[in-house]
Formats: sequence, structure tokens, C-alpha cells
Amino acid sequence: KIAQIEAKKAEAKAAQAKEAEQLDAKVMSLRGKKVSISARATEKGGLFKAVHEKDVAKAILGEHSLVIPEGSISFPQPVKTLGEHAVLLSSDSHKVELGLVVTATA
Repeated sequence: KIAQIEAKKAEAKAAQAKEAEQLDAKVMSLRGKKVSISARATEKGGLFKAVHEKDVAKAILGEHSLVIPEGSISFPQPVKTLGEHAVLLSSDSHKVELGLVVTATA
């Protein structure tokens, strides 16, 4: 039984290492790229609702066909206005800046 438990632990560790490696590759592939999000905005350019990690993850999936966990996405400042913003994507060993373009919905 101890051997079985040790084997399961080794498998889990290997799977976790593989996932981390895949996340590193995904994050690095998005370096210097941009994603676009449409949001409801006021006439002055303020958003009715701030852009969240979930919104950026959906935009990355839609535009680049990559699944990035919400926990790997962060903002230097909250995104509450139209225009271009920076988003930080991080994995265990890499941090990359992604461009976010927020446009008003029609």
C-alpha cells in the first residue's frame, strides 16, 4: 500500500509539473500581444463595470485559443475606462505584459 501511495504522489507531482510547463509556454506565447474587450461605457469613457480577470481570460480564449487560469491574470491598476491598458500574466517562472484594448459596445 505504501508503494501505491508513493506512486500516486509521484504521478500527481509529474502532472503538476507538466501543467506548470504548459502554462509557462502559454504565457510566453502571449508576450507583446493584445486582446480586445467591449464594455458598456459612459459618454465620457468611464465603464459601468470594471474589467475583471474572468473577462480577460474569456478574451484570450476567444482571440488566441489559449486557456489561462484567472489566478494567473492581474492588473497593475483597475480597468475602469476605455482605451489601452496593461495586464500582467504570470506563471511560476515567467511574468509577461499583455495589452488590453477596451472599446465601447454599440
